[in-house]
Amino acid sequence: MAAAAFVMAAGAAAAQTPQQIAATWGLFGTWAVDCSAPPGDKNPLYTYVWRQNQVILDRDFGGGSQDSNTITSLRSPRADQIEYLVAFGSTDPPTTRFHVWQKEDSPRRMRIITNRDVASGKLSVSEGRFTDDNSISAWNRRCW
Repeated sequence: MAAAAFVMAAGAAAAQTPQQIAATWGLFGTWAVDCSAPPGDKNPLYTYVWRQNQVILDRDFGGGSQDSNTITSLRSPRADQIEYLVAFGSTDPPTTRFHVWQKEDSPRRMRIITNRDVASGKLSVSEGRFTDDNSISAWNRRCW
């Protein structure tokens, strides 16, 4: 009986839509390192929305530098982590990256712990550290 309940619960979790996964995890909204500061290279605004039946990541780096990117393969393997593929079509060259974000105890803070180019396998963030200088990735706060 307990095994059947576990299988049913696992099936229900697996059947969640990307919108449900993002909403349950708390991904939707705008995130930044400093919500009171304007967007810029050191403080980009990341806004996750549900638009045209898909999860979209809108990025704003200030100075008119903005883009919108489709998120696919969204899943939450643990309550404190969310992972997805994001296709950056406006970058040169276009690239698809695998991201894993980790929440702190507060649902209003997250930081990237993995950022990998899918085609090359090259990591720019590994275990929460930038691979170029070993610095720790910053916590992003939900602004709205």
